[in-house]
Amino acid sequence: MRSMAPLYRPVGFTLRAPARRLTSLTALLTGRLGDLLAIQDQCREAHWDLAGPDLASLRRSLFVLWGSMEKVGDLLAGRLAQLADVGAAPASGRSLAGRSVLDEVPLGPCSAEEHLTNLRGSLEATGIRLRSAIRAARESTDTESAVICADVARAVNASRRIVTARLAERGPVCR
Repeated sequence: MRSMAPLYRPVGFTLRAPARRLTSLTALLTGRLGDLLAIQDQCREAHWDLAGPDLASLRRSLFVLWGSMEKVGDLLAGRLAQLADVGAAPASGRSLAGRSVLDEVPLGPCSAEEHLTNLRGSLEATGIRLRSAIRAARESTDTESAVICADVARAVNASRRIVTARLAERGPVCR
């Protein structure tokens, strides 16, 4: 996996894609960043609501997942900042919250299984949307964005596998 160090625009940085394509790509990437922030919120909410015999290990797993989403979110935000430098990405932190297309997590107390099931669903949906962002970046000839989206997708899929394994340890969710 690539280093999570912030990306810096090299001297003479130019984008070969037309501004129209960059604007639509930027909107797509901004939505994926909103999804990552929504997943971080889900991890935080689950972390606060957990109770039970394996509380410590579940909280540790959720903290690791939250940190992973923060790192790849920073990577994606760095790319969006580069695109903003060339006038393609007008986005603020507040505008990101509304860009996520993930389903809202039900409010109120939930079991650990329900939290993990919701988190797995959000990770799966984000992985699917990241694959379409990779295709869109390739079509717009923005290879750096495609590589960054691929790195983010790998981290999201790894997180999904962790959540799926935790669910398998706990058994089926009863509703």
